[in-house]
Amino acid sequence: MKQSTIRGEVLQGIEEAMRRGDDEASSIGTRIILPSSFTGGRPVTERERIPIADRPDISCRVFHAKLKCLLNDLKEGVFFGPLNAGMYTIEFQKRGLPHAHMLLWLNAESNLQSVEIVDEFICAELPNPQKFPSLYNVVTKYMIHGPCGPLRPSSPCMKDVKINDVDIDNRFVVPYNPLLLMKYQAHINLEFCNKSNVIKYLFKYVNKGPDRVTATVGERYDVGQSSQVVDEIKQYYDCRYLSPSESMWRIFAYDIHQRWPSVQRLTFHLPNQQHVVFDDADITTHVYLCNKDLLTMFTGWMMANRRFSEGGL
Repeated sequence: MKQSTIRGEVLQGIEEAMRRGDDEASSIGTRIILPSSFTGGRPVTERERIPIADRPDISCRVFHAKLKCLLNDLKEGVFFGPLNAGMYTIEFQKRGLPHAHMLLWLNAESNLQSVEIVDEFICAELPNPQKFPSLYNVVTKYMIHGPCGPLRPSSPCMKDVKINDVDIDNRFVVPYNPLLLMKYQAHINLEFCNKSNVIKYLFKYVNKGPDRVTATVGERYDVGQSSQVVDEIKQYYDCRYLSPSESMWRIFAYDIHQRWPSVQRLTFHLPNQQHVVFDDADITTHVYLCNKDLLTMFTGWMMANRRFSEGGL
């Protein structure tokens, strides 16, 4: 708001102007002052060199923006056609960066009915680097697991040591969708669930609890105080573990879990056995009269089915 009245100059430049006899400040320096928040300014340039893992606030916001865009594409049927339902949960683990586990129920018209159709959507091989150079670069950057096992015992998933160069082939490619991979430039593992036990496993994985850590708090005692009674039960704590990324995710109030379409439980009961909530100061007669003829969600749904033919859909 004050760009027209302020100027900027280093102190040495002001001193040189003073020695020259320039008394008017309007003759030195520059008119425009860029704040430190300006992208590309000197203070920001140094901050941009910080690894993204050290900026959980930025990584969470970028991941959340990509996730919202991905959900919109999936709900609109951009990649796999119409969907009946879907759900996802966000996980962080102790290593930090966020990732999403997602389940999608395809519409009967867009369901993958044959091996040939599955191969059109899911790929697990390296693309031809001459024909598809961009896709090849993205696959080798985001969708390669390992190598690990006997081929490289020093793999990060086996031991925390230095990474060695190993020639890769299709055995190390994580299943992916080329269109998804090219658009979002991120690790997106795509699998087709064709067994109920697989869906059960994924549901269990999606709905598992948060990370926890066992901690103890104790006091230091001198050698002469070895007879001091120590309450181990009191000193034991079963704590919830929050990584920096999960902390930022919850500070931003982003969803940890989401499902669509929304599902609402319809409770039913025997006559006059519905659960009623009321205040301490209420009169029992008033509470009874207000609730005795009140419809529950279940009875309201049944009455809607009577009046509207599409009520049960």
